[in-house]
Amino acid sequence: MSLVIKRISILALVLNIFIVSNAQDIHFSQFLFSPLNLNPALTGSFEGDLRAATNHKSQWQSFANAYSSFSASIDGNLKSPIVKPSFFGLGLLLNTDRAGDGNLTTNQVKLSAAWHLPILKDSSLFFSLAGNVAYTSHGLNLSRLRFGNQYFGGQYNPEIPHNEVLQAGTIKYFDYSAGVGLGYSGQENITYQIGFSVQHINEPEKSFQDNNEITLPRKYTYHASAEWNIKDDLCIDPFILFMHQGTYLQANFGSFIRINYNPLGLKYVFAGISMRARDSGIATFGANYQDIRIAISYDVNLSKLTAISRGRGSIELSLMYIFRKPRSFEAPFYRKCPEFI
Repeated sequence: MSLVIKRISILALVLNIFIVSNAQDIHFSQFLFSPLNLNPALTGSFEGDLRAATNHKSQWQSFANAYSSFSASIDGNLKSPIVKPSFFGLGLLLNTDRAGDGNLTTNQVKLSAAWHLPILKDSSLFFSLAGNVAYTSHGLNLSRLRFGNQYFGGQYNPEIPHNEVLQAGTIKYFDYSAGVGLGYSGQENITYQIGFSVQHINEPEKSFQDNNEITLPRKYTYHASAEWNIKDDLCIDPFILFMHQGTYLQANFGSFIRINYNPLGLKYVFAGISMRARDSGIATFGANYQDIRIAISYDVNLSKLTAISRGRGSIELSLMYIFRKPRSFEAPFYRKCPEFI
């Protein structure tokens, strides 16, 4: 076995073991375009009545079994009959993910609810409080896993027992999350939004081994974004994201440039450059046409994995549609969220 092939085999082994024992949450490079995954406090926080969003990501295409993630959500808002002019948001989120040679498959359903309360009379400042409940199942094909002690003389031998205590079937659990947000649109040309969420508050048990001490750590997410209208047809949208879960950290930062472009009936086109610290650079392009926004992004791998991944990261697509119906009443709370998000 050549040195390169041996290294690839060892890497695949390490990745599979990492996935089995320490699998982290689904994540997208276009996290702003998957709002219910980012923070439950974004549920119902948009200008319109219903919002449908989908995201698909294919990662590490140079590997034999590329990772694939898909997400779909729908959420809406309704006025509060008690505390006016506050409003509620309700949402449903579906996630599915397949990873590695062991076909680690994750299926997840989330129900989220949010309360959005304008703090100022003109609704230029609003506070959001939200929570969600999720049901998750993980499945693993144990027969497709390879372990270090099954390699002898540089060759893989499936007849050698791996001596690992693993349980077949699936892992299933409920878990809970909460989030808050704050948005400001009081200045003529600038809007701001910040948010914080905690996921897996109850830290559910999650192990294919017979070990109930292995749990899913809480994930803490901090995010901020802004819209800066430089002039009527040009806008800059900077953003930042920081997450930590157990010992794992992730930081994203970047910006979009958005240009109003009407000749083709488009509302705007946009392009963005961002970084995932110590991991990858991300280029994103997209457009909005009659309340339909589509975007495509590509991650260029910049980590130590580059030698094996050949710099190939992931391709990601997102599609979002916002349904709006004519209103017979004035709704100042529609200033609640930057248009781009």
